[in-house]
Amino acid sequence: MTKQLSIGHTVGTHKPFTLPINSITHTNAILAIRGVGKTHGASVMAEEMLEQQLPIVVYDPTGAWWGLKSSADGKKAGYSIVVFGGEHADVPLEETAGETIATAIVENRIPAILDCSLMRKAARIRFMTDFCETLYHKNREPIHFFMDEAHTIAPQNVRTMPEAARLLGAIEDIVLQGRKRGLGLTVISQRPALLNTNVRSQCETLFAMRIIGPHDRKAIEEWIDAHGTEAEAKQLLTSLPALPIGDAWAWNPAADLFARIHFRKRNTFNSSATPEVGQHVAGPKKMAEVDLDKLGQAIKATVEKAKAENPKELRKRIQELERQIPAVPAKPAGKVCGPECKAVRAALAVHQKAVQTAFRTLAPIAEKPPTLIQGGLGPVSLTITKPPPVTSPPHRPPPAGDIPTLGKAEKRVLQALYWLQSEKATPAKVAFYAGYSVNGGGFGNAIGRLRTLGFAKGWQITAEGAAFGDRSGVEPKPTGAEVREWLRPKLSKAENLILDALVKNYPNRMTMEDLAAASGYSAQGGGFGNAVGRLRTLEAAEGYDRDGGVKASEVFFE
Repeated sequence: MTKQLSIGHTVGTHKPFTLPINSITHTNAILAIRGVGKTHGASVMAEEMLEQQLPIVVYDPTGAWWGLKSSADGKKAGYSIVVFGGEHADVPLEETAGETIATAIVENRIPAILDCSLMRKAARIRFMTDFCETLYHKNREPIHFFMDEAHTIAPQNVRTMPEAARLLGAIEDIVLQGRKRGLGLTVISQRPALLNTNVRSQCETLFAMRIIGPHDRKAIEEWIDAHGTEAEAKQLLTSLPALPIGDAWAWNPAADLFARIHFRKRNTFNSSATPEVGQHVAGPKKMAEVDLDKLGQAIKATVEKAKAENPKELRKRIQELERQIPAVPAKPAGKVCGPECKAVRAALAVHQKAVQTAFRTLAPIAEKPPTLIQGGLGPVSLTITKPPPVTSPPHRPPPAGDIPTLGKAEKRVLQALYWLQSEKATPAKVAFYAGYSVNGGGFGNAIGRLRTLGFAKGWQITAEGAAFGDRSGVEPKPTGAEVREWLRPKLSKAENLILDALVKNYPNRMTMEDLAAASGYSAQGGGFGNAVGRLRTLEAAEGYDRDGGVKASEVFFE
């Protein structure tokens, strides 16, 4: 395995231009107008990673990436990458399968293309929200996420797309904190001005291709102001409108990189090429095969595991079993004792008689116990006394030197894990019950030390952690109506108003319009959408309009 990704050459010197192999966990932005090779350049990066057997996943809203499965001339197989959805699908893509597919990719390291080109915008956002949240929370090994037409799911003005607020939050997590989870990201966009600033500005390496529009040029200038020098900025900006197809300025100030490059030709089929007038576009004759049986087993295992760990599914299963109990026919009354039963009863009667005889003999002695002298050993009392009750030995902590000292944050996180030990804990829920931000350094350091001590594994408390919690005197977890009041000071004003409306309306569901009206907000407002999204993340609320509306969690009514 080589240690470099060869993606092209420098303009003028024709020296090979490479990226380090650890670029898989870096963040990049490829920005250009359409038709000048931005998807081509990203595909070249993807080829290099696949060649090094590094897993990638592609968000493809235009159906332009499936060509990775065939050679450049279409006569040989390309890379074995699974295409979910689209016109060249190996597996259909359902809008409700985001979490399942992300889990299968993470656990099985499956390279994949998420072709959402046949989905409507709302369905696409729902799918990608679940996918990105799950990818961020579950992934721990290197994987690179290519996000084509990124402005469609990470918009600058979320007010125009309130349904994308939660998705944008997940993408921001990936770009801001994804590296420590093994996540790298390349955002690709023809409209830099429409791409969210938090996402765009955090990209380490800029690949700027031909840009013409004044607003999009200004977006490039904002990145330069934050990262580059005035001389480099002038050289780049003056050349942007006339850059040839395939040329890009590669700029990473932290890595001392500033070079004009030309992306190499693709080794795989160019499925992103713009068809020309009168040209017949012939598809490839040979495509890489995908082991659908193995893939199906992986997805099935993911689904079954999710069901097995889902408290709602467990409760449903228990209810099913309870319903089956009355269905078992009762044994008819009457004589059911066979020969073996009669023999047991006869033996029992004999022993009962022996016990009664012994009791009659010992009772007088028990009332007036004699004292016997045996060889100078002193009096021996025959008084029949009841044995002392069996009690568990007091739980004594280990020696002081063996007890780890926990800081304030570690104690609060341990308490949250202790409370959630019988549930499916998520990072957001643990952080919430601990009273910290899920992305905060204090929270991350605390959960990290608890894992080091063996008190936590993943997001679940261990037996050692629970025992330590018992010794430390963990406060009881609030339940039922107490939960609502316990949560109140931890929620924002908007979140409290929305949750109050949902609790008041329980068990009925509310549409987003009705919920906004009841809580005094606009359904199109970003603040309202963000508040509802956070309540869902905390599992204080559940459901969407497609489910019949949003409702409060049953935890407030248990």
